[in-house]
Amino acid sequence: MKLAEALQERADLNRTIKELRDRLDRVVLVQEGEKPVEDPVELLSELDK
Repeated sequence: MKLAEALQERADLNRTIKELRDRLDRVVLVQEGEKPVEDPVELLSELDK
C-alpha cells in the first residue's frame, strides 16, 4: 500500500470515528421518558470495530 493511500484511509477512518462520536453524543442525552433516535449500544459497538 502506498503512503498516500494509507494516509487517505487513516483520514477516512478518523472522520468516521468523529462522526460516530458526534452521533453518540447526541443520543446519550434525552428527555426522561423519551427514547433516543439511535441505539447508543449499537453505536458503541460500531465505534469499537
